[in-house]
Amino acid sequence: MGVTGAGKSTFIKTASGQNGESINHQLRSRPAPIRPVRATNSNGSQSVVLVDTPGFNDTTRSDLEILTTISDYLMKTYKKKAKLAAIIYLHKISDNRMSGAVMRNLRTFRNLCGSEAMPNVVIATTMWGEVEKDVGEQRERELMSDFWNQMVADGCTTERFDDTYESAWGIIRNIVQKNTATTLQIHTEMGAAGKALHNTAAGIQANDATRNVSTSLMMRFRNWLRPPKMHPYRF
Repeated sequence: MGVTGAGKSTFIKTASGQNGESINHQLRSRPAPIRPVRATNSNGSQSVVLVDTPGFNDTTRSDLEILTTISDYLMKTYKKKAKLAAIIYLHKISDNRMSGAVMRNLRTFRNLCGSEAMPNVVIATTMWGEVEKDVGEQRERELMSDFWNQMVADGCTTERFDDTYESAWGIIRNIVQKNTATTLQIHTEMGAAGKALHNTAAGIQANDATRNVSTSLMMRFRNWLRPPKMHPYRF
């Protein structure tokens, strides 16, 4: 999971050895479905299913719409007793700041998982080739101390993905070795508690984020329409 452009499809393509799947490099994001992909390591001893999800902060759909797509898939697999080993959240280390949109998406993600699932969450930083190593390492320290600190305290781990097969499978191998499955907070809320998505912690967060963006855009639009102030001539 992660925001649009964080490298989710690239991670899956690299881990699975796919060559024909196109990666979107355009400014306007394309609507993406949930896409399960089976990946097997080089000697055939390990096989996993990686699920490519649509990214938050999309140019055509709200975060609430994205969350609806993801939660629908999670609930369908949950009801089929499919085991979820972990969630990998990808973040671009090349971003020189944590924008408001990224912060909102991170809060939605955290509320989707819940603190009890954090030992099965991996934050993988991407785009290391776009920054100097010392700059990337400094950003990594800041992210861990200022933005991911609570998630790390709850058991979340961090990894680096450097666009290589070995790097992708190093992350996957660490997950597989735990040999555990997890239940997400949204599973409990929508499954056991029977809540509708908009009443879950993640749904409330995504809905608030969408409402705040809409309010901001409306205020900006009104300012554009407001006639300029007329100052009387003085003689």
